[in-house]
Amino acid sequence: MKLIVGLGNPGEKYKNSRHNAGFIVLEQIAVKAESGQWQKEKRFLATMSKMVIGEQEIFLMKPDTFMNLSGMAVQAWQKFYKIEKIENEILIIYDDLDLPFGVVKMTASSPHGHNGIGSIKSTLKINEFQQLRLGIDEREGERNIPASDYVLQNFSMTNLAKLKGEMAEIAMEKIKQWL
Repeated sequence: MKLIVGLGNPGEKYKNSRHNAGFIVLEQIAVKAESGQWQKEKRFLATMSKMVIGEQEIFLMKPDTFMNLSGMAVQAWQKFYKIEKIENEILIIYDDLDLPFGVVKMTASSPHGHNGIGSIKSTLKINEFQQLRLGIDEREGERNIPASDYVLQNFSMTNLAKLKGEMAEIAMEKIKQWL
C-alpha cells in the first residue's frame, strides 16, 4: 500500500504560495493519472484521492492540518491501515528553498529544516523516507526577506505554470521510478 503526500497549507489564502508547491504538484499528478475525486477524510485529517499506475493503487493525501502538523495526518493513515514499516510506503512532495526554482529531486532524507518534514519525522519517529523536493528559490542577489515570509508569497504566473506543467511532469516520472 502506497501513500503520496503533498505538503502545503489549507485554505484559499495559501493556494498559490510557494509553500503549497507540494499540494499544487500532487493535484496536477492526480489530473494526469485521472484519479478519483478529492474528498475530505476527517479520520485522516486530510483531503484524499486515489490513483492507479500500472497495477499499483496509490493513496493521495493533502493534509488539512497546517504544514507544521503534517505528521498527524500521515500517522492517522498509518494507524488506520496498520502499516508498520511506513518508511517504505510513503513519498512526500514538498517545497524546498534550498533548491533553485525548477529543480525536482528525489531523496531518501533531507539535510535541512523543513517544518512539514520535521513534523512527519517526529510524529512517526522515522528519519528516512522517500522525498520529492521541489525547488522554489526564485530569489536573485541579496536575500532581504526572511524565508518564513518568502515561502508564503505566491508564485509568479509564469512560474506557477512551470510548476503545474514541466515540474509536475518530472515529478510524475520520478514517482513511476519510485513505484
